[in-house]
Amino acid sequence: MTIKYFFINKPQRALFVLACLFNIEFILGPYAPVRIDDRFDIGFVAMKSIGENLFRYGLHFWDGSVISGVVTAATAGFSLFHPAVLLSGIMPLWVVYFLWKIVAAFAAGYGMYLYLSRTLRLSSLASFCGGLMMLAVTRQTNIFDTFQYLFPLYLYCFDRCINEQLLRNKFRYILVLTIIFISALPHVTIPFIPAIHLAMIIFFVRPLGLLKKYLIWFFCVWSIYIAVQSPTLYLLISEAAYSQRIEFQRY
Repeated sequence: MTIKYFFINKPQRALFVLACLFNIEFILGPYAPVRIDDRFDIGFVAMKSIGENLFRYGLHFWDGSVISGVVTAATAGFSLFHPAVLLSGIMPLWVVYFLWKIVAAFAAGYGMYLYLSRTLRLSSLASFCGGLMMLAVTRQTNIFDTFQYLFPLYLYCFDRCINEQLLRNKFRYILVLTIIFISALPHVTIPFIPAIHLAMIIFFVRPLGLLKKYLIWFFCVWSIYIAVQSPTLYLLISEAAYSQRIEFQRY
């Protein structure tokens, strides 16, 4: 097996290996260094508390790990069923952190590869280089803002949902979109991403019949997302006056 075959003909394998190498410190286990900022010492710690309470007490909407308590959505802006919340309830926090970092790096790189090669029809080499650069971005990006690095994967799956003929395959892409949306923070996603995506559709999708089809899917997808996240948005807005409480979590 040549290097070209491994990296170009099997890009998903190569990008997964590179995603692990980019986060190689995970082999140190709980002693591995983490990026200490509000992504970990506030966001992940809040997820750990909420996840443990979810498995211990079931559905709840009050986080007692902050001074005086606060609604769960106001702790870091994520929903109760965020994938990291569910994992934090049954796994050590360092495992969740590095698992997310590796999956995020792979999804960012492979998502860019798919978008460039299958949607924009670029060459395999150019698509792999683009995927590699996107993978590298996740090293320093805000991993909570999932659309920063999963936007190409979102665009690819959105395109396949429209153009895929087989219902089974269409469901697979819808499932990926659902996971992306569940992982996204609504207050940093809704003000920007829909506008960017809408502009891309209006300026780049032709002919007119296909444009209408894309616009219908666009408004359906984002209307559903906003409707589902409306309770979280309401709680965030209602608790804005007490946002200083989240800085006093028990670690």
